[in-house]
Amino acid sequence: MSSSAKDPSATIPATIRPSLLGRLRRVLPFQKKVGRLTVILNPAAGQNSPLLKTFNRVFHEAGYHWDIRLTNQFGDGQHHARRAIQEGVDIVAVYGGDGSIMDVAAGMVGSQVPLAILPGGTGNVLATELNLPRLLRDSCALLVNPAHQVKSIDAAFVNDTCFMMRAGFGLEAIIVKEADRDLIDRFGVVAYAMATIEALNSCKPSNFHLTIDGKDIFIEGQSCTIANAANFGLPGLMLSPTVSISDGLLDVFVIRKADLGSLLTVASRVVGRTEDLDIFPHWQGAEIIVTADPPVDVEGDGEMIGHTPVVVRVKPGAIKVIVP
Repeated sequence: MSSSAKDPSATIPATIRPSLLGRLRRVLPFQKKVGRLTVILNPAAGQNSPLLKTFNRVFHEAGYHWDIRLTNQFGDGQHHARRAIQEGVDIVAVYGGDGSIMDVAAGMVGSQVPLAILPGGTGNVLATELNLPRLLRDSCALLVNPAHQVKSIDAAFVNDTCFMMRAGFGLEAIIVKEADRDLIDRFGVVAYAMATIEALNSCKPSNFHLTIDGKDIFIEGQSCTIANAANFGLPGLMLSPTVSISDGLLDVFVIRKADLGSLLTVASRVVGRTEDLDIFPHWQGAEIIVTADPPVDVEGDGEMIGHTPVVVRVKPGAIKVIVP
């Protein structure tokens, strides 16, 4: 028997064979493309819920082949994300808090693979910023919904460390150090209020030298914030209406005096969304060099990432995120 007799497609004229076979592949059930999804999970994230049962029900019903990868320490998230992208997944999802999201996002900068955020932390600030569902099943359903959107957002860096929301210098870094994992597990968001009271007693002013896109600014303060996004984790509560996670700019704020009265005044301005440059001076730029005398610690999205001096930069539209 000839080789052509063994191959039924050989009886189809060569001029129509490719288009006919293409149509057959599109309609035959066994040719259906199965989506591939990796979930990167921080097992220390702060919510008790039947994660795997929810993942399996939603992703399986949507026809996704999915796997899960656990993080044991900071840095694992970006490693897992890079590996998943190299393996050709369609979506990388992260379950955890803002620190976990920051870690995973660092491994996705410049990739066209979208990131799906499944909020599982204490604050879930980035989820609020992007108007994402808070309930696990709803956030999983958004991921597999063909009508979801993909939004390009900026990534920011303190030296080589990626952050998505804010980098804090001085007071904010002290608060993050005081609000350790045990305190957060016991008291939730109240832990940050407790840590703030402790930090106010130990934070000393520094002389900040800020070089914003080449312009030098000298100012004394107890806290400096460089923001890529505006939200504090509660709807409507934001640093300033001019702060955007997709404008290609970073926003710099300084609190000159950090006592309870001053913080309440700043908070009232934030809630009222009004600018008061004497109380809470504000600048914008794409590259900020920060030095301080004496030097201060630096945190990013709730993780300690170093101390001054540092260079902070933004990479516009560097990460794709699934949104409603």
